[in-house]
Amino acid sequence: MKRHWTSDELAEYFTILPHESAILAPMHKGYNRIGFIATLKYFLLEGRFPRDRRAVPPAVIIHLAKQLKLDPTVVLHYDWDGRTSSDHRSLIRTLFAVREPTDADAAALTMWLSDRLLSTHDPHIDRLKAAAYEWCRTNHIEPHRTDRFDRILTDAINAYEARFHAGIVARLSAETCMRLDALLIAPPDGGVDDPAQPASWAPIQWLKRDPGPVQVATAYTEVARLQQLRALALPADLGKGIPASVLASFVSQVAARSPHELRDHETPLRHSLLALFCWVRARTITDTLVDLLLQMIHHVGIRAERRVTTDVTEQIRQITNKTKVLRQLVDAALGDPDGTIRHVLFPVVDEETLRDLQRELELTEHARRNHVHVRMRNSYGLHYRKMVAPILAILDIRATGDGQRPLLAGLACVRDWNGTPGTSFTDPSIPIEGVVPTIWRSHVLEQTPRGRLKVRHIPYEICVLSALRDRLRCKDLWVVGADQYRDPAEDLPGDFIAQRETYYADLKLPLDPTDFLTQIQHEHRAAMSELHQGLASNPHVRILDKHDGWIELSPLTAQPEARAIPMVREAVNRQWPLTALLDMLKEADDRTQFTELLSSLTGRSHLEPQELRKRLLLCIYGLGTNIGLKHMAMGNPDVTAKDLTYVRQRYLSCDHLRNANQRLVNALLAHRDPAIWGEVTSCASDSKKFAAWDQNLLTEWHTRYRGPGVIIYWHVDKKSTCIYSQLKTCSSSEVSAMITGIVRHCTDMDIQHHYVDSHGQSEVAFGLCRLLGFELRPRLKPIHHQKLYLPSPADQQNYPQLTPVLTRAINWELIREQYDELVKYTVAIQRGVAEADAILRRFTRQANHPTYRAMVELGRAIKTIYLCRYLHSLALRHEVQTGLNVIENWNSANGYVFYGRYGEFRTNQRENQELSMLCLHVLQNAMVFINTLMIQEAIAGTPDLTHLKAHDFRGLTPLIYQHINPYGVFYLDLRTRLPLTIARAA
Repeated sequence: MKRHWTSDELAEYFTILPHESAILAPMHKGYNRIGFIATLKYFLLEGRFPRDRRAVPPAVIIHLAKQLKLDPTVVLHYDWDGRTSSDHRSLIRTLFAVREPTDADAAALTMWLSDRLLSTHDPHIDRLKAAAYEWCRTNHIEPHRTDRFDRILTDAINAYEARFHAGIVARLSAETCMRLDALLIAPPDGGVDDPAQPASWAPIQWLKRDPGPVQVATAYTEVARLQQLRALALPADLGKGIPASVLASFVSQVAARSPHELRDHETPLRHSLLALFCWVRARTITDTLVDLLLQMIHHVGIRAERRVTTDVTEQIRQITNKTKVLRQLVDAALGDPDGTIRHVLFPVVDEETLRDLQRELELTEHARRNHVHVRMRNSYGLHYRKMVAPILAILDIRATGDGQRPLLAGLACVRDWNGTPGTSFTDPSIPIEGVVPTIWRSHVLEQTPRGRLKVRHIPYEICVLSALRDRLRCKDLWVVGADQYRDPAEDLPGDFIAQRETYYADLKLPLDPTDFLTQIQHEHRAAMSELHQGLASNPHVRILDKHDGWIELSPLTAQPEARAIPMVREAVNRQWPLTALLDMLKEADDRTQFTELLSSLTGRSHLEPQELRKRLLLCIYGLGTNIGLKHMAMGNPDVTAKDLTYVRQRYLSCDHLRNANQRLVNALLAHRDPAIWGEVTSCASDSKKFAAWDQNLLTEWHTRYRGPGVIIYWHVDKKSTCIYSQLKTCSSSEVSAMITGIVRHCTDMDIQHHYVDSHGQSEVAFGLCRLLGFELRPRLKPIHHQKLYLPSPADQQNYPQLTPVLTRAINWELIREQYDELVKYTVAIQRGVAEADAILRRFTRQANHPTYRAMVELGRAIKTIYLCRYLHSLALRHEVQTGLNVIENWNSANGYVFYGRYGEFRTNQRENQELSMLCLHVLQNAMVFINTLMIQEAIAGTPDLTHLKAHDFRGLTPLIYQHINPYGVFYLDLRTRLPLTIARAA
C-alpha cells in the first residue's frame, strides 16, 4: 500500500461506513476496533491482509482514529498475530465470502500466471504480483503467505520460461541447432580472418563485439558477421511479437556468459537462448550496416565542405573595410571617367589590394561548390567506395510505394557497376530524374562528341547514396531484416481497428473527431482573445510591424530567494557535514532495497547476499563517479578488481539498473512531504554532452557541442528527481528523446506538464504531446519570429492588435480526415510498438506524408494556444524558466558526481557507456533521496522553520552537495611520517 494519501483519497477510501460501524459496535476495546477497521480497509483495497502494523500507513491510522474518537497510539496494543486478529480475519472472510487458499489454488494460480505470461510476455515482478492478487480477489481466495506467494510467482516464471524456450526450439531445424552449437567452439584454424578476433575466440565471442568507426574495415567485418548469422537459417519471424525488454533480457544472459558456460546449459535452453541472441544480433548488425552506409556518405560531404572551407580560408587574405574600398573605387572612377586606371584608381587603392580583391571574387559560390564536388569524388572514389558494394550486396532494400522506383533502379545500377571497367556509361535506362539533383547534373552527365549523354560512375553513385540516406531516414525506403530501418507497417498496431475504442479510451480521446476539434477550437479562440484583450495592460509584450511582424518580449527578472532556503542549507550543513556520497548510496539502498533488483543475469548466484550487496554498491559508485572499479578495489582490501568486474558483468544490465532507478524514484516520491515540496506533476528535460572515445558509431563530433562525444538526455521533475535517462548521439532528435522519456519512465509520477528548451520542441511535438495527454511547455528563444495561426479566416478582424504576427488559418479539415491515423501513430508510441524516433523520422519535410501534414496542422494550433498563454502570463514564463533551471542544476551536478577521468566515457562499447550513465543516474538520485530526508528532518527540528508554508520554500531543491564529500575522507596527522628508510632532513 502506498505511504502517502491526500485528504480526498483518505475520505474516499477510508471513511467508516454505517454497516462497518455496526460491525464495530460489539467491540469494546479501542485497539481492537482500530485494528479491525484498519485490517478491513486494507483488505478492501489490496485484496489481502496486512502483515503487521507497519503495512498500514500512519496517515490511514490517524484518519481512522479520528472517526473512532481514539488516540492513534492505541493501535500499538493490537496484536496483529494473536487470536483476536485471527478472529477478525475470519470475520472478514465470512463477510466477503473469501476462503483460505489451498495447494490446489496454488497450482491453479501458477498455471494461470504461466498462461498469462505466454500471452503477454510481461515478466515484470510488480505487475505479475498485481495480476496474482487480482486473480485471488476475483476467485474469492485469500492470497497465500508472503513467502509462499513469492514461491508461486517464481514457479510461474520458471514454468513460463520452460514453455517459452520449448516453443522457440520447436521452430528450429536440426541443422540450425548444430550450427548454433558450433558457435560455442573455437575453430582450430583460428576462425574468421579478422585481426580483431583472437584465434582462441569462439564465434559467439566475435559476434558479441560492437562495431568500430566508419571505416572500410568495419564494413567488411560487419558484413562477415551478418553472413555468418544468416547461415544459421533462423526463422525470419522468430522474435516477432516478443516485447523488446524480454528479448533484451535473454540477449543479456548470452552476453554475460562465456562459451563454456553456455555449453553447460541444458539443450533446449541453450538452443533457445542462442537462437534469440543471433536473431536479435542479425537485426542489429543490419541496422549497423545501414548506419555505416548513411554515415559514410554524410561524412564524405561534411569533410569535403570542411576541407574546401579551409583551403579557401588559406588562399584568401581578408580585406578589411571591403565596402569602403569598393566605394572609393566607384567614387574615383565616376570622378574621372576619362582618366587611366593607374592615375585614377591606384592612388586610391593600391595594386596589391586590388589583386587580393580579385582573388576573393574569383572564388565564387559556384567555384566553391565545384571544389566540394571534386573533394567528394576523390574521397568516395579512392577510399569509401570499397565499402559500398559489399553492403549493398547483402542488404535487401525495398520501397513503401511506387514513388521510389527510380531510386531503386539507381541502386541496382550501382550494384551492377561493381567491378565493371570504365568511368562512365551511355546506357539510356540509367534513371536521372528523382535521383540526381539539379546542382549535380553537370558533374554526373557528360556530353559526347556525337551528342549522346554519358553518366559518370562516381558522381552518380554519390547522388544515389545521398538520396538513399534521405529516403531511409524518412522511411520511404526500408530494409528487410532490420529493426530500426524495418518496414514502417510494423511500426503501427496491427489490431487498431479491432481495439479502436480501447485505444481511444486509453488516450482519453473522443471517438468523434468533431468533438476533439471543437474543444481545441474553443481553446484556440479563448487563448487568442485573452492575449488580445490583455495586450494593452501587458507591459512586457509588444507587437511591432517591423520585419514582417515582430514580437518584443521583456526578459524575466530574477526572483528573490525564498527566506527559508538559507536556513535549511545551514541546518543541513550543521547536522550532516562532510557526508560521504558512498554512505548516501548505501543508506538509500537500506531504505529501498533497490540492489535486490540487480539479480544475476545467468539465473544463478553463489555469493552471500550481503557480500553481493557490497560489491554491487561499489560497482555502482565506481561506474557512477567514473573513477573505475580498480580504484574502488584499492579502497576495500577484501574486494579485488576482478571481483568487481565479475559482478559488473554478471549482475549489472541496463534493464536491471532502470528497474532499480524506478524503485528509487517511487520511494522518493512516497517519502516526500507535500507540505514542503507541494504536489509535483511536471518535469523538464534537456541534454548534456559527455566526451567519449570515438572508435564506434555512437560518438560524434558536432558543431553545437564541439569535440567528439555523446549526449545524455535527462528527464527531471521540478524537485530534482530524475525519472528517465537516455544515451544518444549528438545529432539525434531531442524531440523524440523528450517523448520517449515521458512514455517510458514507468514511475509513479503523473506528468501533466513538460518543460523543454527550444531544441526539444517542434510543431509535430506539440501535436503528439496533446494526443499523449500532457502539455508541452517550451522556452521559445527566437520568439520574435513566431507567428499566430488563426482559428478561421473570419477571425482575422477579431484581433486587430495582433495583425502583424497573424498568419493563415488552421486547416481543420485535414486534421479531421487524418484523425484516426494520428491516433494510430500515437498508440504505436504509447504502447511501445515503435520508438518515437522511428515515427518522427517519417514526419519530416523530406516526406510529404498526409498524416505528417495533419500532425503539423494540429501542432500549429496547439502551439498557437501555448504561445498566446506564454505571452499573456508572466507567471507561466517564470514557471517554465524555473523548470529549466532545475534541469540545468541537474546537469551541473553531473560534473560534481561524474568527476573521474575528466568526465569522459573511456570505452567504445555502447553497453558500457550506458551502464555508466545509469549508475550515474542511480547515484545522483540516491543523493537526492537522502538529501530530501535530511531537509525534511532539518525542517522538523528547526523551530523557525516548522511554522512555514509551502510557498516559503519556493525554489528549495534537494540537489545540494555542499555538505557532501564524493572523494573520500582526508585526514591530516602532523605527528606521523611516511615509513621511508632514507635519512630524513634535519
